[in-house]
Amino acid sequence: MILAILSVSALCFFLFAVLSQRGVLRRIMMVVFGALIILSAAGIAANDVNHFGMVQKTTLTTAPLVGAKQEKVLLAQPLGTAGKENAYLYRTNPLSTKVLVAKPGLHATTAVVDGQKAQVRRSVTRWRYSGTWSAFLFCWSGQENSIASTDVTFVLPSDWQVVNAK
Repeated sequence: MILAILSVSALCFFLFAVLSQRGVLRRIMMVVFGALIILSAAGIAANDVNHFGMVQKTTLTTAPLVGAKQEKVLLAQPLGTAGKENAYLYRTNPLSTKVLVAKPGLHATTAVVDGQKAQVRRSVTRWRYSGTWSAFLFCWSGQENSIASTDVTFVLPSDWQVVNAK
């Protein structure tokens, strides 16, 4: 909607600057519509750079961990030539054959920690509009529910192994 406000205010600024007669009304309208143009452009830039009008909401899910190929084994697939980061292959349902992959990325991290019970914790942080006014202004931006970060933590008891998948 902020794009519509920007477009309409630019059109009105042009119409008052070119077509209206000189006078106080013309100056007032040019200042009002000029200010709307500047505020709209600043709002668009602030939303794009700093997620203006948005807040982060985090969702934490915990699921039991099942080995990808065999019981009590977490498969690690090294990424890149240095092999410093791993993609992890796992399942959360023992009856399922679908293997899930957790891989690090620009906004994603993976970690393996010690614990009592084998489980996977997935924390997903998403951008949400802070209120109805922000949702109204930036509804066409497509930023609602965009992922800010994803953290996957594998909690493994001492009897589990992390095995290289290669």
